[in-house]
Amino acid sequence: MSSSDPEHITLESKAACTALAFSPPGGGDGTFLVTGSLDGVIRVYQLPSTKVVRAVNGFGDEISSVAVCNSPPTNPKAEGGGDIATLSFWVACGRKVFLCDLGAETSKLVLSPSDARETLDLLEKEGDLLNQISLDSTAAKLAFTSDSGVVGVVDLLSENRDKRLLDAGHTSISNTVEFIPGWSTEVVSGGFDCKLQHFDLDSGTLLSSKTLGAAPSVSTNTSLSPPFVLCTAFSAGGCIAAGSADGRVYVGRKGAVGTDGKKVKRKGRWQGLLEMEASEGLNFEAGVLDGPVVGLEFLHQTKPVLLVLSLSGNVQLLSLRAPKQPNGPAKFEVLWQSQAANISKANALVSFATKDKGGGRWVTVAGVGKAGKGFVELMHLPQSILAKIG
Repeated sequence: MSSSDPEHITLESKAACTALAFSPPGGGDGTFLVTGSLDGVIRVYQLPSTKVVRAVNGFGDEISSVAVCNSPPTNPKAEGGGDIATLSFWVACGRKVFLCDLGAETSKLVLSPSDARETLDLLEKEGDLLNQISLDSTAAKLAFTSDSGVVGVVDLLSENRDKRLLDAGHTSISNTVEFIPGWSTEVVSGGFDCKLQHFDLDSGTLLSSKTLGAAPSVSTNTSLSPPFVLCTAFSAGGCIAAGSADGRVYVGRKGAVGTDGKKVKRKGRWQGLLEMEASEGLNFEAGVLDGPVVGLEFLHQTKPVLLVLSLSGNVQLLSLRAPKQPNGPAKFEVLWQSQAANISKANALVSFATKDKGGGRWVTVAGVGKAGKGFVELMHLPQSILAKIG
């Protein structure tokens, strides 16, 4: 059962929703939203409709991540949206990834894992499980993380789908991995060892690392949690953000952007973690939420303007500003906030542009309700709010 109103759309499923992705890039009318759930079901919606247009059933275990192979609309003059025949995506479940190509199975409304165009077993340790998967901008490389701390990459253009496990992964659960925009051979991962790790994919070597420190002692339950890295995000300009289990958001702007917010020439290696380590005053550690930070997304190419999601389903749009003095306190402004109405434990966050209602974005939160039912809630972020970003 699903419901909608002009500002809030709710999608329901029998089990917790654990993964989200959308296509095509930039969103627009007819955007496809792909959801994965705890009971191993993929559902595809063509928004703004709340009807399931395709499903993949029978994975048998939690869908831990979905990565869409974004392609442009069939009609290049169309405003947003696309043809479902062009939609394909990778699904992570257990120790395997599956390439689901909806264009190859146009006659079926409900597919199974056996219909996948390709299936890869990525892990070597018995009992190990995949967490996040991520594609580079051309869908030529797929990065992955696992419960054992493994960080790896698959060359999807090689005949044998060559796999490389990166040196010095994580000593505990590796939860997140992202390609760095503009540096196609470099990724950053985060884990329950409280570390951000920066790798070169060509050599498989560790380039830099940052260990998150414990939060100041204050009387909140969140601050007692270790600073496990739960999520990361990059802006198009190479800014990095990381969310931690103790409710903090770390933002580093110096990977590809000067301290004045202007772009600088990209050359050599990405330096984001090294700069964060050396110039803490130019970055941000803000205890701004009511619990662990489980989702992040930049809404500006260079400025540190972030959507931030907490475990309880609270989502805020924050504008963070550098301190006026070195090592001074960071400032942030809450531009917009909302609370998921049905979600008691949030798992994922994505957003996409919309051309209806005068523009703006749909902020999409996935998780589970109090009775164990899955929910995806889409909240409209008006253009008037986005205009404040500049």
